[in-house]
Amino acid sequence: VADKPAIYHVGNQAPAGLQIQEFLAQAARVLAEPLLAQISITDWRQALEAVDGRWKGPGKLVVVLDEFQWTAGASPELPSLLQEIWDRRWQHGRVMLILCGSFVGFMEREVLGARSPLFGRRTAQIHLAPFGFREAAAFHPRWSRVDQARLWFLVGGVPAYLRAFDADASIEQGLAAALLTEMAPLHR
Repeated sequence: VADKPAIYHVGNQAPAGLQIQEFLAQAARVLAEPLLAQISITDWRQALEAVDGRWKGPGKLVVVLDEFQWTAGASPELPSLLQEIWDRRWQHGRVMLILCGSFVGFMEREVLGARSPLFGRRTAQIHLAPFGFREAAAFHPRWSRVDQARLWFLVGGVPAYLRAFDADASIEQGLAAALLTEMAPLHR
């Protein structure tokens, strides 16, 4: 969404009201509507309708709800609300809705599953798998092929794990920094 008007909200384990305010703050920046962040809105219906009503640009507004399992966990009504808004307004082109989540089981059951309010509304689906060796090696281009392979065999192709290793350090230094101390990102 780098070159598109997009509201990107990352769900978390906060109460629904706080997540709605975070969403509206992001929407206020994207839509250049600073007052949007100051409106007292307490539910997702009002928040989504406020954003939809203020979108004046040409083309589609992209709304990304990342880590959707946390947002939906705090607001169990959200999937059925999105279904209603999608059916009434967004499916005809004003908004592109992207739902992302790191809990595959939740996404399959609660978003894509036959019992989900959103069932049958998917227009595309991407299951991101870990990178293969060639892509993983690109994280550390100055390393030897042997060290790139060693890292790939150690952590696989998960981008966050690959980033835990400093490309300017040796693999041995990376192991010490990323794994061997109690506060290291990959220690547990």
